[in-house]
Amino acid sequence: MAKDNRNFFKEKKIWSKVKDELLGCYLVPYFNKILSMHNPIFYVDCFAGKGKFDDGENGSPLTALESLGRSISQYRSARPNGNLPSVQMKFIELNHADSLKVNLAGQPIGRCEVVDGKFEDNIIPLLQSATTSHRNPNVFLYVDPYGIKVLNAAFFDALTDKFTTAELLINLNSFGFIREACRAMKVAFREREDEIFCDLDEYDSSIMDSIDELNEIAGGNYWQQIVRDYDGGSIDCYQAEKEFAQKYKLRFHH
Repeated sequence: MAKDNRNFFKEKKIWSKVKDELLGCYLVPYFNKILSMHNPIFYVDCFAGKGKFDDGENGSPLTALESLGRSISQYRSARPNGNLPSVQMKFIELNHADSLKVNLAGQPIGRCEVVDGKFEDNIIPLLQSATTSHRNPNVFLYVDPYGIKVLNAAFFDALTDKFTTAELLINLNSFGFIREACRAMKVAFREREDEIFCDLDEYDSSIMDSIDELNEIAGGNYWQQIVRDYDGGSIDCYQAEKEFAQKYKLRFHH
């Protein structure tokens, strides 16, 4: 049965607050550095949500725009007569595009675009448009998916050939991956799921039983040995999650 997500944006919970705080802390120095390169900037929030929670708390789109605003202010203070590079902010959202448009009202004309639809249907056309419309653009993808199913590692491998710089900030539910990996390999998950996942806001608790699908998400089969070690009792789920997260990160450092 699909999870009832109607109340997901009713109140911003602690894990969503932590994610957006990390995003803001990351983006200000990123924008400071990239603006100084004078190349166009192409920012994509791949799962943007409503932009604002019903309790008034900002979501990731407004967090990103506020970070950009701070960096632009610093840029203009340091370079009063300098030309600001082109900055395009794209926000992909399937379920709440209309609400997102309302919450982004008032932003500078031409800077923001809400893309109504699925990440997997829109990201390639958006990136192709960026490379054909701008010379030597920089791209930043913020990837905070509603579930892990759409994270095919092969897609991210192709980015570096098309842009001057390609930066990814991926919020992968690594505990969720380990849970589904155990399911696919018929390994009993020893810990209590209600304790492991009680503080994680899972919009979509993906249920998968395909090893091939998990290989595509992870970008390899290295995760299978981690699950075998967990099954053998040499590591617990926390150690398994940490090892998977480390190897997933290293997977992109090639």
